[in-house]
Amino acid sequence: MSSETENNSVPQPTVNQYGEKVGGWLLFFSICLVVLSPLHMLAEMGESGISVARLGLICFSVYAGICLLGRRHDAVRIAKAYLLVLALVSSGLTFQQLATASQTNPAALYAVPLGILESVFPSLVWYLYLIKSERVARTYGLTHTRPSNLQVGLVLICFFLLFFGGILVQTIGKQTTNFKATAIKDEATLRCSRIGETATKFKAALDRLNMLKSVTSKAEITEGLETIKEVQAVQTQSLNEGQALAYFVRQNQAELRAENLSDVVEISGIYGDTYYAYHNALAGCLAAMKNWLEYSRDNYDAVSQNKPAAVAHYRTLYSEYQSALEKQNRAYSAHLTFAESYARQHPSVSKLINETISQQRTQ
Repeated sequence: MSSETENNSVPQPTVNQYGEKVGGWLLFFSICLVVLSPLHMLAEMGESGISVARLGLICFSVYAGICLLGRRHDAVRIAKAYLLVLALVSSGLTFQQLATASQTNPAALYAVPLGILESVFPSLVWYLYLIKSERVARTYGLTHTRPSNLQVGLVLICFFLLFFGGILVQTIGKQTTNFKATAIKDEATLRCSRIGETATKFKAALDRLNMLKSVTSKAEITEGLETIKEVQAVQTQSLNEGQALAYFVRQNQAELRAENLSDVVEISGIYGDTYYAYHNALAGCLAAMKNWLEYSRDNYDAVSQNKPAAVAHYRTLYSEYQSALEKQNRAYSAHLTFAESYARQHPSVSKLINETISQQRTQ
């Protein structure tokens, strides 16, 4: 008899002694923890892949739900802990997803505040329910002071103010992104137009230089020097615009693709090593030709009279020009070969590149 009395006096730490059954919204919440929430997270993992964080949440959710259904004396504390962990993990996962999405769609970044609040809202509602509900207090024998309706109302008001603030941020962000996208689109169009105009001027200047059949007279020498000066000026402009376009594309690649301007991104790949190698070789060729023609102009009479020193120096400068011209031709051929290969690898811009190559081969 004393043994039975002793056993009956031992406290039961896992189940309380109150008669209120788990029902109503409390039962629904418990079923959500045990069944619905795990199924939802499993479905999310089916779309985005297995996540250690979600697996941990599933286990914690089922455990918290079982504790509530079993009416453990500490079930409410466990459920609250779960809701806090759920809010933190959900916020982190939402931020990660939106931050990743912003790499291809910058507008997604403005949705971060609203997305986090949406992920936290269910946890907040159920947390308030657990600390306010009389059924929960009776079922688990809670005697601590529960918050007043005013306190709960202030919490909800603060949350909804933040929620609508998030909507405002997202709306302003979308408008800002749309404005920026329009500006980027206009700038891309303007830059491509300028490059096209400069390329036409560059080709025309090179054609005029190539049309110089001979430079035997002072007039022809003067014309050749003026043409070289024009080609050098247009080449500098062409290089600057090409470099500016490549930099612009690197800085705004995601926005350009989002605005269906992938062609601009692809075409900028032409401005690579072979492009700059060709222009460096061309600059060297023009400089060598300029030196040769300037010497011919300044020493025209001595060269015409076949004075040995003048003729020797003339031939040296002409030989340097010929070497620079051969180097420029090799670099030009290498760039065209690269452009043809690049066109095959990028079908979306292959037609434009091949048309340009065809025009250049006729120079």
